[in-house]
Amino acid sequence: MVLHVGVGAPELSVARVKGRAEEGGHDVPEDKIRARFDRGQPLIRQAVLQADRGMVFDNSGLNEPPHLVLLFAGGRLVQAEAILPNWVLTGYTDDLLI
Repeated sequence: MVLHVGVGAPELSVARVKGRAEEGGHDVPEDKIRARFDRGQPLIRQAVLQADRGMVFDNSGLNEPPHLVLLFAGGRLVQAEAILPNWVLTGYTDDLLI
């Protein structure tokens, strides 16, 4: 099983890491966050599709738990929310047919 917990924009990741660091948590340089964000999306998608089960969660909400938006089994989409975040539509465009 592969879980993809993503957010809509690298700016959100940067802000969350900054907030965590200000509270004494682990810091990551902004350029590294942005590079990993862009580089990681297609790699994570590939892992989700190759897994027996893949679950995609949107974690863009403020003070909300991650929300399941896509469920894959054996590389095939089996469940999708009616309204998908733009980052999911962009990253999983070719995979959205049930």
